[in-house]
This record gives sequence, structure tokens and C-alpha cells, in this order.
Amino acid sequence: MGGQVPLLWVSIPAAAQFVKAGKLKALAVSTTKRSAAFPDVPTMQEAGIADFDVDSWYAVFVPAKTPQPAIDKLNRVINTVVKEPEIRDKLLAQGSEGVGGTPEQLGKVVATELARWQKLAKEASIKVD
Repeated sequence: MGGQVPLLWVSIPAAAQFVKAGKLKALAVSTTKRSAAFPDVPTMQEAGIADFDVDSWYAVFVPAKTPQPAIDKLNRVINTVVKEPEIRDKLLAQGSEGVGGTPEQLGKVVATELARWQKLAKEASIKVD
């Protein structure tokens, strides 16, 4: 915002208010589909970078020994809430989209993301200090 950084990579929720206020210009989204919050902003693939797909996401996790009935109830409530028009609209206004899903689907997302970023870290010789 101080004019010191010519380019920024940031999640939509972090930048949405600044894009809407005209303080930042959105060049592309990093997902394979356009954002419902910014439908006129192209994807990186549409902008010419093939096979580009980087998404940010949020999830709810519970301790490993949480009873299955509690997990099932929490999952049902979350899936219901993210579909409520008022919540959906508030999320979209912030640049987010409530997706929902099952614990198994989340497990696949986590496994895929871990494998992807572990591979990148290994290829780039990135080490934890």
C-alpha cells in the first residue's frame, strides 16, 4: 500500500478489500477456475502459464481421538452453514467460497497438498532450520 512492492502474491481474502477499493490490481488467480468474488480476473492458466494450480484453503480439524458421532455432527453443521445464503454472501464479499465436504475428502486434500509441497521442498533442497 506504500508503493514499495511492485508485485504481490496473496490470498483473495487478504487482498479483496484493496482490489475493490482500487488500491491493488488483480492480475490473475492461481486456481484452475475463476473466483466467484472476482469473475473478471483470469486464472494463471488463462494468462498463459500452463498447469498452474495453487489454492489456499481453510479447514476444521479436531483431535485424533474425537468420537465419530461428534465429527459427523460437526461436519453436518459446517456443511449446512456454508450453504446458508447470508454466510455464503459474507464469505464471497471477503473473497472466499465455502465449499464443505466430508472428512474423507479433506483427508485427500491434505494428503495431496503434503505430497505436492514435500516434493517441491525436496527438489529445491529446502530444509527446516
